[in-house]
Amino acid sequence: FMLTSDGVNAAMTALGKQLPYTIHPGSVSHANLKHNLAIQRHAIKTHRKGFNVTPGRFLSAHQGGKIPDALIHVPHGILALEVELSPKWSAELEQALHGHLNALVHGDWQGVIYLSNSEVLLENYKQRLTFPIPDWWQSTMTDGSTRWMREFNPGLLKDFERLF
Repeated sequence: FMLTSDGVNAAMTALGKQLPYTIHPGSVSHANLKHNLAIQRHAIKTHRKGFNVTPGRFLSAHQGGKIPDALIHVPHGILALEVELSPKWSAELEQALHGHLNALVHGDWQGVIYLSNSEVLLENYKQRLTFPIPDWWQSTMTDGSTRWMREFNPGLLKDFERLF
């Protein structure tokens, strides 16, 4: 399942129509809505730039990897997208980062993008990501997100530049 041109067109056609959902208001989590909306906004923005996006809910973890919020399919590989709006406890953050790095090492994707509207959260990630990883490099983008890439795939850098 990916965000495609047909899917965007279908969504635009249905825009403004009331969907037949019956959800109890008490079961709605404001934090989850905010998080999912941020993912969808980035997915739509990314799709408009010509890339396909697979939402995390359609993925499954393998080899001990963590399921990202979304995967962005770019010409030179696959990038994991993580939207962080709330802080993680130290052990939870370490486990998430270990899962990301494990997925990178096993080739599940070729880079990770961390997006957040909180300087504190991004700084916490930067502090945890300061250790060296053989054959990988880290760079912080102008929006504060962090990227990890293998040195031998310079095409990914061009893909990142097109995304932001």
